[in-house]
Amino acid sequence: IKGPRLAIGLAAVVMATGFLALATPRVRTLATELMTSRTLNTGDIQRWSMAEAGLRMGWDAPLLGQGPGLTPLTYPEYRSTLGGGVDTALQLHSTPIQIWADLGLAGCLACLLLLGLILSHGFRALGRRVGDRSLSPNPILASAVVSTVGYLAFSVTDYQLDIPIFAGLLAINLGVILVARSGDQTDSASTRRPESAARFHTIRIVGIILLIPVLWSTAQSQLARAAFSDAVTRLEKRDISGFLQGVSAAENRGRGNAFYPISAGAGLLRLSFAEADPNRKAELESLAIDAFRRSLEISDSQEIAHFNLGWLLMGRDPESAEHHFR
Repeated sequence: IKGPRLAIGLAAVVMATGFLALATPRVRTLATELMTSRTLNTGDIQRWSMAEAGLRMGWDAPLLGQGPGLTPLTYPEYRSTLGGGVDTALQLHSTPIQIWADLGLAGCLACLLLLGLILSHGFRALGRRVGDRSLSPNPILASAVVSTVGYLAFSVTDYQLDIPIFAGLLAINLGVILVARSGDQTDSASTRRPESAARFHTIRIVGIILLIPVLWSTAQSQLARAAFSDAVTRLEKRDISGFLQGVSAAENRGRGNAFYPISAGAGLLRLSFAEADPNRKAELESLAIDAFRRSLEISDSQEIAHFNLGWLLMGRDPESAEHHFR
């Protein structure tokens, strides 16, 4: 794409994104509140803090980012420098900021290049079909292009790619756009030259091989989530042994993820608040202490674990309690 056309195209994308963003109730409410009261509500303050933390995460590792999925571990390290927000965050509620924090400049450029190629191909294929009167517009292609652009606008103020169904739907959209053909153009395996077909199959096989560790990691993550979800259900039924087994399974599959032990500690602590039996209450608190300590072995900057341990240990071990509070 030549310079002037590229500049016009980028400007059109920016304008369309701004228009669609203002059509989103969340963004529109944010703009209205800023103009009328000059203040942000609690939720927007949290999102602003997450954005601030994400930008700093990216600047601290600008080339390759902090690493995919590491926000829960790295966010608490930036927590004390923020003007507000939550104690910890599983994700940053903005897809561009999340990509910058996770993957750095290399990831941002790769994503922009990929999306640019896919959307330019999609608009070109759709435009040619509409422009050729002998062909009817493809409603599936049109739906994929429009909904992808809409999702890109929505993704500025949220992040859903950690939820498998959102990632899957976006992948289907991009797949539909990529396989779209304009006019009667075809590119089936039977019409390709032998060397081109062989090269295509080689690339596909290499791609599948490269995907194996990603798919393995994703499968382990999903199994960990399933185990923890089942454990929480058991906790609600006061099945403590079943809960601990489920948490252990989740921790084994999600190694390096402090979310599971810290959430287990919080769940046990909540249950202890409603316990009338002093012995049972002390047992639940001891289990919560163990869970919080396991989370700190993974990442020592977990603020929730530290202040809960401070309160729990104040009567048992004041010196350790002071350390955690500090």
